[in-house]
Amino acid sequence: MSHLYISQFNVGENPIETHWLAGLHQHEDGAYSVRAALKNVDNNQFHLSILPIGLLPILTHGQVYSAGKLMALSSKGLIANELIADLSIYEEITSSDIPQDLYTFHGRQAGTQRLLRYTTQVAEIYIPTIELIRYLFLHNRTLANALMRPSALSLLYRPELPGFRKELHLEFTKEMPIRSLSNKFAQEFAWLAYDIEARKSWDSVYLKSKGEEYLTLSPPPLLNSQLRFRGLKAGNQWLVLEILSMTGRRQPCEKLIYSHPQLQKRCIIKQEEPAGDPEAKTKNDIKGQSKKYEYEYKLENGSNGAQSLAKQQALEEVTKLSDFDKAIVVEKQFVNTEATVANPKSSENPPAKKEQKTVWVSAAEQGLNAEVPPIEFKVLTPASWDLVGDLEGTVKTMERFSTFFPSASIAMSLCHLKSGRAFSMANRSPRVALVVVVETDANPPIVLIDIERTGVPALSVQMLRFKQQVTFDCIESHIKTILDGLVELSGHWNKSLQVSAIKHCELERLPKMFTPRNTNPSNEQIDKYAIKLLNKIMHQVSN
Repeated sequence: MSHLYISQFNVGENPIETHWLAGLHQHEDGAYSVRAALKNVDNNQFHLSILPIGLLPILTHGQVYSAGKLMALSSKGLIANELIADLSIYEEITSSDIPQDLYTFHGRQAGTQRLLRYTTQVAEIYIPTIELIRYLFLHNRTLANALMRPSALSLLYRPELPGFRKELHLEFTKEMPIRSLSNKFAQEFAWLAYDIEARKSWDSVYLKSKGEEYLTLSPPPLLNSQLRFRGLKAGNQWLVLEILSMTGRRQPCEKLIYSHPQLQKRCIIKQEEPAGDPEAKTKNDIKGQSKKYEYEYKLENGSNGAQSLAKQQALEEVTKLSDFDKAIVVEKQFVNTEATVANPKSSENPPAKKEQKTVWVSAAEQGLNAEVPPIEFKVLTPASWDLVGDLEGTVKTMERFSTFFPSASIAMSLCHLKSGRAFSMANRSPRVALVVVVETDANPPIVLIDIERTGVPALSVQMLRFKQQVTFDCIESHIKTILDGLVELSGHWNKSLQVSAIKHCELERLPKMFTPRNTNPSNEQIDKYAIKLLNKIMHQVSN
């Protein structure tokens, strides 16, 4: 699996988090960058970093980086749902208007970045405009770089008038990196380019943000939008840190056909085995065997831009769930067919071992003096929260728990298990773990690990009680060891870890904490689970 290292986030020995995306910085040449306020997770020291705007698709509040690499756990936030009646009805405020008990800037100026405040029957929701823009529009580096350039979107496809079509033909140009293309991306782009309200909203970003230090928009009128997010709660107020999914968008067509100048269909032609010395043929096969690499992409500062798209690198970073009102037929239209000759002996060769390879890349726009290739991001995954499965009850329980215990700091993260074993999958989908870090006052952290239990109903919740204050790296390392051990033992907690972890923490199984399991538990069940967990946590804290 490839990884991305952001050099600007390597600011010391300790992990850092993206505490706040403070807005835009415009350079003398007119190009834009993003100002990010970074905070040391362990000592709360702040750093200001200027990042290429092309990184926006993968930047969210509360992410944690160690030595420039994104970690699996978030530093803060509950996973929650709220219903917004109309996304276009809001009040725009600045970050200085955020209630202090909802989010703190530790005595520093909050800045001028914009937020949209929505009022529902049960809650008040604050959504940073930069996060809403990221979720709705920025699905790769190319779209992010086009955001603040007028008419740049029209260079990525052959434009037609927006509006609904029964059958839509979307023709991408060579300016759109072919490595970005997928059926899901094509649907997202079609909505952005052909839905009238979506296109107005995209255009409003440049019109309302040009020359300003903040990024804002006029959001499209998405009706009865079910918002799932990671956020912070204080009373009935929510601050959205990361949007996970949002309903209310309508497809601009019933059938979508998309094309690209480089979209070729490959036809494999089987080659007959040549006569000759068998030993010589085997040597040639091994000699011609291609190497496999596991890439480490290191992001440079982008001062000279990126090289042409011909040298484009691609990295899959799943950061959002895409959702539309209905499923439609999506087809690729290939330009021509490319014949590839298959070597009949290649299948008999042993698989090539993966070698690690470091590649310096850039998320900036293309530049004449550029020395490194561009990096492109694939951030979309199918629109479904089905991966959570019966963890839905645990998610809702933790939200209720935060209401009963408002002084507790809670961070929830959804983690994929290590692949390669049958237990790693659940109904042909990756099995996930819900990791909850609970911190109370000055007490050491308590960690809860719950697993999606399809096919393994007897698996218990695991609790880690750390004996002293530890670093964020230490917490993540223990969690990774426990989850990897669970996979290696095919869904059984590793008892030997009880001994190895004794120095830093105590492990305890909670076999009946959230039973019976239910994907849609009643409010009465949620209250029962939350009170049971509260009693357990309070008992641990008092001892």
